[in-house]
Amino acid sequence: MFHHLRLYDGTHHFQIDSLILTDQWIMIVEVKNIGGELFYNQRFNYMTRKWTDGEHTFSDPVLQVRRHRRQLQHWLSIKNLPDLPIYCLVSNSPETSIDTDDPDLNIVIRTDALPEKIEQVEASHAGPSIDPTSLDRLTKNLLDDHTENHYDYLDKFSLNSKDFNKEVICPTCQHVPMRRIYGTWQCQNCGYKNAEAHLAALRDYYFLYGSSITNKKMRDFLMLDSPDIANRILSNMNLSSSGKNKGRVYFLNF
Repeated sequence: MFHHLRLYDGTHHFQIDSLILTDQWIMIVEVKNIGGELFYNQRFNYMTRKWTDGEHTFSDPVLQVRRHRRQLQHWLSIKNLPDLPIYCLVSNSPETSIDTDDPDLNIVIRTDALPEKIEQVEASHAGPSIDPTSLDRLTKNLLDDHTENHYDYLDKFSLNSKDFNKEVICPTCQHVPMRRIYGTWQCQNCGYKNAEAHLAALRDYYFLYGSSITNKKMRDFLMLDSPDIANRILSNMNLSSSGKNKGRVYFLNF
């Protein structure tokens, strides 16, 4: 499995959250780590989320993952690599409820259903396998063609970590900091509460420092004292990761 692959299809760069590669097929998984009640409108191609702070509209992840499939197919062609079938999924947090106006929409799942979906593809796929040499060549091209998309704002503007507020900012009154109390963030000034207020701060972290983050780095950026609280936040975000225990690195996806 590959995470956060960023490839160039000859015209545009495109980034794939997770890519599963076998000798018979490829699967693209678009990961959406947002909570609440999600509605996938396939008539007009958008997604809405109902949450504690109201209803919001997002671009359609289904269109996005299908576009990435076309781009990956083109990338395979221009690289003269094996033309494997490409399946795609949109994986949502287990904390969400999902609904849609399309009863045939079967590529939108919650993350806990991913193993079963993979088993279904394996059971139903009867296509030929590529040889180990071709699989190794495909793997090498995926790794070699991957390019990071991190603009170094700190270097560009001669900034350092002391130039930024590291705490969670209240989106209502802009007071700093919000405090983590009983599983939610609370503003000490206006009383606003939001369990996901840390996402805005972590989005800032992502653009400043890149996608990789550890428990310690999260505690430092969000000004948390407890490793257990930081670990629960990271676990609830359903992020891809590598390593174990204190050496575990998580990969943000914004």
